Amino acid sequence: MAKRLVGLACAAWLTCVSGVADAGLIDGDDLRIERLVTDTPFALPSWDVVVGTGVEVPDAPPFSTLVIDVSSGSPSILFDFGDLREAVFGRATFNGFRFSDYTGTLSTFTGVSINGITNMVGFDASRVTVTADSIDVNFESLSWDGDGTFVALDLASASVPEPTTSILLGLGLLAVALRRRT
Repeated sequence: MAKRLVGLACAAWLTCVSGVADAGLIDGDDLRIERLVTDTPFALPSWDVVVGTGVEVPDAPPFSTLVIDVSSGSPSILFDFGDLREAVFGRATFNGFRFSDYTGTLSTFTGVSINGITNMVGFDASRVTVTADSIDVNFESLSWDGDGTFVALDLASASVPEPTTSILLGLGLLAVALRRRT
């Protein structure tokens, strides 16, 4: 009985010390960024981008200096309105951007939190909708002052076991099985 408990304790310890990774976005992942406005009669731009260093969308129309940057290190999305003159997103049920996994290869998005550098008046968590493979950011009726307005979102995605976790778990279970035989 004592040997079995020692084996189970070893297996539990190996499982605990091994980690889980937030798969998130990594360099080289494909992501679609779409400009969406409900009930609009004309086509709006979309961009199929590869996440990596640098800015994914340097001049998002119709705004001449809106920068959209998707970071892979600590998965996040940054809207930098830069020195755009004061303006307002028009009234619509949805007036914003969708970030989606159009290739089916990304980890499941599980949540978004608003980063502390966000300074757009009126922007809060109710303006972000997360599904398994998309994130919608609704700026409907919000304005910016043209003096360095930012919206920064930190992304959360499904955690996946590190490869060492699986190996250590397997070794721990093997140790338990071998102990049972002796």
